[in-house]
Parts: sequence; C-alpha cells; structure tokens
Amino acid sequence: MECFQHRGAGPPVLPAPDPAREGIIYLLENEAFEIPVIKIGRTGRTGDDLAHRIRTLNIGVPLPFTCFHAARVQDAVMTERLLHDVFHHAKKHWRGEFYEVEPWRVLLVLRKYEIEDMTAHAPGLDREDENAVREAEQNRERRDRFTFAAAGIPVGETLTLVGSDIQCEVADERTGVLYQDQCPKYALSTLTTQLKGSGPRQGIRYWEYQGETLLQRWIRILEQGEDN
Repeated sequence: MECFQHRGAGPPVLPAPDPAREGIIYLLENEAFEIPVIKIGRTGRTGDDLAHRIRTLNIGVPLPFTCFHAARVQDAVMTERLLHDVFHHAKKHWRGEFYEVEPWRVLLVLRKYEIEDMTAHAPGLDREDENAVREAEQNRERRDRFTFAAAGIPVGETLTLVGSDIQCEVADERTGVLYQDQCPKYALSTLTTQLKGSGPRQGIRYWEYQGETLLQRWIRILEQGEDN
C-alpha cells in the first residue's frame, strides 16, 4: 500500500499522474447542522458520478446536502486520505467522513491538488428541498440576529468571498450589500446563493472581513458578550 507523510516539513507529495487514479473530491454541507460541519468524500472522475453520489446521499435525510466545492484530482484515494488526515483534529465526535471545520479551510488545502473544478456538475435542489433549506437558513439567521452593525462592520467596508477575489460592499447596517456597483442592493445570503449556486446559502459563512469569516467574527463577538 502506498503511503505519504504530511506532518513533517513541506506539503505531502502525491504519486505521479495516472488517469486510472483520477477522481472527484467533494466537500458537502447541510443546513441541518447547527455548526459548520463538512463531509469530505470522493467519487468517480465524471460529473455524472458526482451528481449520482450526491443524489444518493440525499435519500432519506431531513435536509439535502449542497456542494461547497468539488475538484477532480490526479489521485482521489490519496487526496481524500490526505484531507482526512490533515483535518483529523476536527473529527471530534463525528462519525464517517464528517468534520467540524469551516469548508473554506478544507478548500485551501484541496486547491493545491485540484486539476479541474467540478462544482458545476453537482445537482441543484428541487423546489421543495430549496424551500426547506431556505427556511432552515432563515431560522438560523433570525436566531443569530447577525447584522453588520452588531458585528461592528461599517457601511462602505469591503467583504471578500472566501477562496476568491470577488468582493462586495456593505450597503446598510443590516445585511444589505452592493455587488459590482449594481443597484438595487442584495441581501448577503441572496448574493451568496447567486455566486455559489446549488441552493440557498448562509452568507456569513462565505465572506471574509479583516482576515476572518463573518461567522467567525460574529461567534467571537457573541462569546465576548457572554464573558462580560
């Protein structure tokens, strides 16, 4: 069995390219989780393989999985094993391929081995699933009561979409943003869904401000309030 070592100096080195080893690594989310949890898995090398795998996983679950990112890599077995090993600290009490970690952190590692972005091949949600996901997202956002004002982010500040150079501007004290100087303004979650696709998205997970995601910033502020 081939093995690799990643805990030493430098990034792990994967075997030489071999088409027979190629496959897709997917990062899946589910709005049923109250905290950021990601499923790191693999499937065959085609878009049809990815779509079939996600549809299979969505059978019998309360809320469907949505694909944060999917990447074709030169060695799917080794890359999946690498990611599971790198994020072993985030395993905690989760079973199977689930890790309590924000997806963009996993994406930063996965990008190093990606040879093709396959995210667009992930299946979309039907109307019933989309409504269920949107309701779960809205319930969570209402509970969390996130606003730019409460998070200490002034109007006019710039937000960056995690893992990209896409930016938007804070347009009001609640959750309104301007994108590419277009009017009218977007709700942050609406813009995130438009840019990321694959169903509704909780915007504060996907945008960064001053080196941390909005979710990280909001949790930090809430925890500081509890300590005071």
